[in-house]
Amino acid sequence: MSGGAPSIGTSNAAGTLEPRQNWGHWRTLDPDALRHEVEKDPDATLEESGERLGVHFTTVWHGLKRQNLTLKIGRYLERDEVQR
Repeated sequence: MSGGAPSIGTSNAAGTLEPRQNWGHWRTLDPDALRHEVEKDPDATLEESGERLGVHFTTVWHGLKRQNLTLKIGRYLERDEVQR
């Protein structure tokens, strides 16, 4: 065994215990592309829309929330259109 601490798989790509500087590429969701996707296929699931847009379904969900859209059984509505 070497003189350093045992390796437990916590090192970065450089082999040190320093914090990672780059976590990779974060894909962003274009709000206009999301709105177009919803208008094109309002009955699509979050998963289907995410696959078409190249993002995870939770990204689609967050994008809809940011645009004040809500899914109501087969159609998307503006949040202020929803009756309570």
